[in-house]
Amino acid sequence: MLFVSLTFFRSPQGLQIIVFNGLFVVTLLFFLTLYVSLRNKKLTNLTRDYFGWGDILFLLAITPVADNFEFMLLVISGTLFTLILTLVISRFRQVGTVPYAGFFALFLLAYIPLNYFLILPDFNSFLIG
Repeated sequence: MLFVSLTFFRSPQGLQIIVFNGLFVVTLLFFLTLYVSLRNKKLTNLTRDYFGWGDILFLLAITPVADNFEFMLLVISGTLFTLILTLVISRFRQVGTVPYAGFFALFLLAYIPLNYFLILPDFNSFLIG
């Protein structure tokens, strides 16, 4: 998906959005690793027990989905959706691991059409005024 997006985003702004969003994901993963390592009181490999490679690759693959600020809100709201859905499902059956990429993909199935048909507000307009 990222390669296909790079072929469509031949403008410098499109590439800049992808790079910025990718750096945002890398920064999130760095601070998540730092938090888990401090909590365990030793350097912890995040992909061993906490966050899978599929989840990381999924986050990197969706970097072209939205502009910078909107992407940040998308990741935060998608993560909250995943957390809430996991809590609801855990009330009915035992959940061993959180299928982050799968639940986030369900969130995107609703977000992308709603955003395309302009049912959702433009969050970038809040920055401009």
